[in-house]
Amino acid sequence: MITFNSSLGITDAQNIRNAAKLIVYDSLMKWHVGEYDPVSSFTYSMSGASEITFTNTSTFADTYVWDFGDGDTTSAVDPLHTYLSTGTYTVKLVSGKCGMNDTSESTVVVGPMGIEQQDAGLQAGWQIYPNPASNFIIVRLQDIQPFCYEIYGITGSELIAGQVSKEHNKVEISSLPDGLYFFRLYDRCGTFSGISKFLKVSK
Repeated sequence: MITFNSSLGITDAQNIRNAAKLIVYDSLMKWHVGEYDPVSSFTYSMSGASEITFTNTSTFADTYVWDFGDGDTTSAVDPLHTYLSTGTYTVKLVSGKCGMNDTSESTVVVGPMGIEQQDAGLQAGWQIYPNPASNFIIVRLQDIQPFCYEIYGITGSELIAGQVSKEHNKVEISSLPDGLYFFRLYDRCGTFSGISKFLKVSK
């Protein structure tokens, strides 16, 4: 219990203030204040056509709450989750310890060919534009070498396939009906290089 001492002199009060400043405020580095607060982070990868494995990379945490963006949650450390329908989902991880929490999140896109990171094409060193597009799209490659591409509809059926090998490559899409499509790219060895979505609209 703390009581008020009305007889405390000005000099004693100043000495107490200086001691508190020296012990507390001037020694925060020694106290490691905030140094071991939980930091939330995670990565994910495909495990199957509709399954995704989440790897928890959080530090200084011992409790975890996952929200997969589709109504399902779990407190597992490294969960495996199956999405039942296509769509874009925001996955959140709340990592905590001793009443303190930190939150991280990432967006995953579940398409007819499985689960990929959003803008995976751009991350892999290529991109398509314009988007939306009418009669054609341009595939821009940073790594100039032959690549194979496939364009799929939302039902998962392959509609157009071909090759690109220049920095800027024109791909005709005028025969496609208006709608959402998925563009996948592979190198000559068949290694998957990423997926990107685009919207076909009539002028």
